[in-house]
Amino acid sequence: WYYTVDSDLDGNFINFIAFGADVTEQRRAEAAEHDLANMLLQNPSPVLRVDKDGNVRLANPAARALIDGLANNEPDQLEWAKLITKIKIADVKKDHELRIAGKAFLFTIVPIFPDGYINLYGADVTDRVNMTAALSETLKKTIYALSSVLEARDPYTAGHEERVAEIAVKIARHMGLD
Repeated sequence: WYYTVDSDLDGNFINFIAFGADVTEQRRAEAAEHDLANMLLQNPSPVLRVDKDGNVRLANPAARALIDGLANNEPDQLEWAKLITKIKIADVKKDHELRIAGKAFLFTIVPIFPDGYINLYGADVTDRVNMTAALSETLKKTIYALSSVLEARDPYTAGHEERVAEIAVKIARHMGLD
């Protein structure tokens, strides 16, 4: 509410003018804006906004901690540089996995063309990466155990599986595969 009191030169009351405005919608919009800002700030995963030159424009606390941790770690700086390079050429939404500070992160790169910036949404995928590596190792051991059982059964083919595996690895590397 806004009001004013008119009085004469002697201070006597002449009239009172008051008017009000319903600000309910404005307050709701302010509360929604506050909630959105808090959601970003409270997100435990790194969220950043980067310009086309790779400069960080906005970063939530999780992202800021990640970036601050790069200061004295050259290998992590190189990994970050790879991400920034991908950002500079981003034209469609894509994912990029990198290791920083002993953790594996999956960043979703989302270019926002009209406004000239790129949003990065990070997720710590260290557990998934470690689990995948453990499963891969278990699979290798299982295959090795099965081939050992087969070789024990037929000594004529002893070592054949290993030689085939070595050749397959060489072919894959020559083709540029992992």
